[in-house]
Amino acid sequence: MTAFEYLFKYLQAAQPDLKTYLLSANVYWTLPVQPPPGMSPYPRFSLGWLLLYRRRLSAAETRPERQAVLTGIAAVHDQWRSAWAGKAAREFEVRLNQWTRFINEYRAEPAAHRSRYAYEVQRRTMLELLRTDAGALPEEQVSLLAGLDSALRGNLLPGPFIQDPAYQPAFPEAEFWFLYGELG
Repeated sequence: MTAFEYLFKYLQAAQPDLKTYLLSANVYWTLPVQPPPGMSPYPRFSLGWLLLYRRRLSAAETRPERQAVLTGIAAVHDQWRSAWAGKAAREFEVRLNQWTRFINEYRAEPAAHRSRYAYEVQRRTMLELLRTDAGALPEEQVSLLAGLDSALRGNLLPGPFIQDPAYQPAFPEAEFWFLYGELG
């Protein structure tokens, strides 16, 4: 199974429950999906993971079965735009707290946390994707993210794309600058 098939299987499992999830009070959801043997377990479903996986999948060749699932997800987004935006805003707050914790831990002990960056930066990527879908966010959250970005820029050593190179076309450096480098 390729990385793109792995992503697709997750999105495919999410599509039937997406409306129910959006209308629930939960930020995280359990999907009825198991990874293929030997592959990493799937994360608990959330809108952030859906947006990240959908964005990564956009770097792959579009196949009819993939397009059908992505079209179904887009239809739920369009029909339940307000619920989608509300869920995105709730998860934005959760992910912002997680990202803040990581940046603060790194600032306190850079050597102890530097190696976690490639994993933790997924949260920053989700923040970018969630921010687009959340609409108006509280000013204190926007300001906090800007401050964290400023601190990150001061410690980021520019370099090549740090995620799977197959995903790079979906993450242009101008928008996703934090995926191009490592912590110093």
